[in-house]
Amino acid sequence: MLLMCPMVAVYAAAHEIGHLILGADAHVPSGLMKKSWDRQDMEAMCQNRVHFSRDQAARIVDCCRSTTRKIVLKRQRHELDIEPLRSIVMMAG
Repeated sequence: MLLMCPMVAVYAAAHEIGHLILGADAHVPSGLMKKSWDRQDMEAMCQNRVHFSRDQAARIVDCCRSTTRKIVLKRQRHELDIEPLRSIVMMAG
């Protein structure tokens, strides 16, 4: 049986938000933006030990500090209000 905890859903949401900011090709071999998570990753999530890479975190912070506080999603031609994400990142930083 696969270990699950409520934090896994939070990490899944953060992963998808990461795609909105970092792009569809933002997968890395390990960490929050890993393409596919295994049991070991999920256990680490339940212990809050899975993160964006330093580069990814810096890009997200830069985006959240933007004066417009909006990202234009080129492919979907929508605007995403990132103010709620900015607040979360600033509290964590």
